[in-house]
Amino acid sequence: MRHGCTQAYWCALHFCVTCRLFLKDPQYPLKEPLRFGEGLAEGLVTALHAPVTPPAATAARTLAPSELVLLLSACAVALMKHHPLVADTLATQGYVAKFTALLAARLPPAPPAAADAAAKPPPQPQAVVDEGGALLRLIHALVASTAAAEALATVGAPGAVATLSGARAWGHTAEVLVLETMKRALSESNRTRDTLVSQALQVRATAWMYDKSSIPKLHACCAAHLPCMRVPCMALNWAPSCTG
Repeated sequence: MRHGCTQAYWCALHFCVTCRLFLKDPQYPLKEPLRFGEGLAEGLVTALHAPVTPPAATAARTLAPSELVLLLSACAVALMKHHPLVADTLATQGYVAKFTALLAARLPPAPPAAADAAAKPPPQPQAVVDEGGALLRLIHALVASTAAAEALATVGAPGAVATLSGARAWGHTAEVLVLETMKRALSESNRTRDTLVSQALQVRATAWMYDKSSIPKLHACCAAHLPCMRVPCMALNWAPSCTG
């Protein structure tokens, strides 16, 4: 192993150890939280672009890409919770669009048409699902920042709302995160929320955003943030009201 590779390996190992120590005590005062957040974000982008490594190929006992993504994303979420300015910084550096695009690339395939219902798509690898869940949690944490919420409206095709809608296919937990993310993104402080509302109408997200069959409190909160989309809600004879 060449000296450069050895140095890179030990730098990566030291960074992983730092992340684990930080997760044990996220309230520990950091000297440079913004720089730490930038390093986490860049490490995530690099890990998510790495090829999937078979388990047999990880004999060196380094973290597999999906394991590294889970570690870095958990650390980034904890960092933004205790240092909200980190989310603002990452938003201005374009990471909202980067993470949303990476999430879109990991979405499950669209369900088959009724005529082809028998031809079910193969299940996704667990590593891909784990990475998608990590990205969804990361975006959810990011949009607590107004700057990040406004950046969602500038995400390229297929658009932030369409991407988030597709992530609901991962199950109930993913749907909760998607709804919470939409609730945050559509707050009154977001000057670009009209664009997000337009995207929601284009992909017919009103059908599930107003569905009162599950998670009623979150659906009510989403409805309360979408005054111009109350018509479908009235058709369901359900008056939305945010109670928390």
